[in-house]
Amino acid sequence: MPDQPPSIDIIALQQRELNNNIEFRRLEFERGEKESRSLSRFEDTLMLGASEQDVHSSSGPYKDCWQYLADELRCLDLRLRLQVLAQTHARPADPLAPFRGLVITNTEISDLVAPPRTAAHEPAGGKPEKQELERALTQLEDEIALRRSASRRAGVTLSMPRLSELFGLTRFEEQCLIVCLAPEVDRKYTKLYAYLQDDVTRTGASIELVLRLLCSSPGEKVDARAAFDQASRLPKFMLLHISDGGNDSPPPLLSRVLKLDDRIVNFLIGRSPLDARLERVARIVVPRAGTLEALAAHGLYRRVSSFVQAYFADPQSARRNVVLYLHGPECLDKRLVVEAMCQESALPLLVADLEAMKADPLPFEQTAWLVAREAALRSAVLCLEGADCLVAEPEKHAVQLNSLIAAAKMFSRLTVMFGGGIGNPEASRKIACSCPLPGRGRIFRPARAFGNRA
Repeated sequence: MPDQPPSIDIIALQQRELNNNIEFRRLEFERGEKESRSLSRFEDTLMLGASEQDVHSSSGPYKDCWQYLADELRCLDLRLRLQVLAQTHARPADPLAPFRGLVITNTEISDLVAPPRTAAHEPAGGKPEKQELERALTQLEDEIALRRSASRRAGVTLSMPRLSELFGLTRFEEQCLIVCLAPEVDRKYTKLYAYLQDDVTRTGASIELVLRLLCSSPGEKVDARAAFDQASRLPKFMLLHISDGGNDSPPPLLSRVLKLDDRIVNFLIGRSPLDARLERVARIVVPRAGTLEALAAHGLYRRVSSFVQAYFADPQSARRNVVLYLHGPECLDKRLVVEAMCQESALPLLVADLEAMKADPLPFEQTAWLVAREAALRSAVLCLEGADCLVAEPEKHAVQLNSLIAAAKMFSRLTVMFGGGIGNPEASRKIACSCPLPGRGRIFRPARAFGNRA
């Protein structure tokens, strides 16, 4: 039976499908052209750190934290530009590019399983620009190192070097904090991070992105993973938080997102409000005028002051914190003694209420850690009131007492605990102790601090 010619309706349907395909391709072409222009503007924005801004060499001290952070962010801009350049050359034109992060294409899968590119196979077009960016990055990093040293000699306190001194951070760990700080001060970084991570919903830096930005070889990336272990400095001291997205099964380490702790954000940008999580349990106390003169002849003040001065004058105590337990009848004398010491040494005083800490919604161990860390960030003497709620029954409150002492010894150069009664002798021996500092430098910075008299 001879083939029947297609009906008019079928021919019309095929023609409409053809027209729709043509229109779809035209729209995708226009969208690709628009994306290409947007990417060009995107790259031009990143180049502010490399070409439009003068990269002037200077070895003088920084004026303040913001001038220093501006240079650190310029370094980050150069690193981001290098990543955009590499990503642009690595990606062929793709009509589904607008849906990247939402659609996984055959081409993308083929690229993922293809052999890694060698230097001989890299696109030649980006080499001069890459070399210029790398040169500018090296120059700026050297300048930052010189100016940080000059600032230290000039007595200019910069937030990042100070944080590094407190917690013994490496340069890599400092740069991790800068990557996480950037979106807190400029929203442009949320778009940059989303673009580089192929996901418009991921506006924070993942561990994988941090490693791409800061490491130059696979071996470096493997070694740098140790910085994100739970026992490492960044998470241990709660400088940043590692999120797994709330999934039932934790994602791979590289996929986890980093978030800088809010208190550390404020510290790095030069603001000093009390950690919001401590507002119910702690407060900053300004020593009352005349306290030192009024207590100069007080027996308790003389004994405590003599011990503290002798302890911090001993070279062997240079890297050790101390916790004191003062107990006796309830009165204001013990607090006034500590205020007088702070006034004499020009140190701030952070006072925390242990009973309020026990009743706080946050876990006691976390609150104790935050209180002690706050004292370190402020170079403050830590005063813990109401110790009877723990010391009176040390066996019952052993976990809380241990966590409190561990936090105080870890962070606070000098901690004084107050108790109203005679106190438990065993608990008193446990509390009156010292231990090594977590960082490499002094906790107290004022000129008249203990053991550093002018």
